Amino acid sequence: MSALAIRELSSADFESFSKLVLEIYSENPKATKFSSEPTMEELKALLEKKVALLKRKKIVDYVAVENGKVIGECDIYIGEKSTIGLIVAKGARRKGIGKALLEKSLERAKELGSRSVIAEVHEGNKQALDFFRSNGFVDVGKENDVLLLERAL
Repeated sequence: MSALAIRELSSADFESFSKLVLEIYSENPKATKFSSEPTMEELKALLEKKVALLKRKKIVDYVAVENGKVIGECDIYIGEKSTIGLIVAKGARRKGIGKALLEKSLERAKELGSRSVIAEVHEGNKQALDFFRSNGFVDVGKENDVLLLERAL
């Protein structure tokens, strides 16, 4: 079994980060913020924005890397009520990777001043709802078909 590393996202992750986002988009487009399949230019702009926000401590963004390949990512946009995004490659799920990313990200978000974190999950995404609920998030509202779950830090 290969070693799993959890570390901050970097510009060098572009290729495998892009593949992960495209995999998630093809599986469930609503799990991403893209309205259509993202282009390489859009993915590059996204990565550059995230790296810039990391430098200014406006975002927490950790990736799970195995054999040099990004297989999961967790980002938290910092604010009093921060928002979280978490994706894990299909073949890497149910192995504790999401939980490891979540815990490391929440710890860092708290260090940067976040008091709580909100997850926005489409109500049809049972796996994500179960994951967040089993990791201390509670339902706090609904906007259209998106459930809002929150965890205090």
